[in-house]
Amino acid sequence: MMHLTGSYYIDTSGTGYTLTVAGKPDKNGNPTYRPVGYYTSLETAIEGCINRTTSERIAEGMHSLEEGLAIIREERSKFAALLRKAEGYGEEKNKD
Repeated sequence: MMHLTGSYYIDTSGTGYTLTVAGKPDKNGNPTYRPVGYYTSLETAIEGCINRTTSERIAEGMHSLEEGLAIIREERSKFAALLRKAEGYGEEKNKD
């Protein structure tokens, strides 16, 4: 399982990817996860997470078109930064 952001995780069975949301721990204190989307590739699972986080933010209140577009840009930028970080970009490399 891979943590993306907030309560979102991606799990794989080897044949596909499941976007999940962390829930309340079960009665034994073990974490629980609720599937919210099924995808054929990691890229589309990440795109699904971007779409969900964007939708959640837009649903928080009434927004103008400009505000909605700004939210979309912010969410996409946030995920782009996460991917760059995961790939090791934007960090100083050790120089010997």
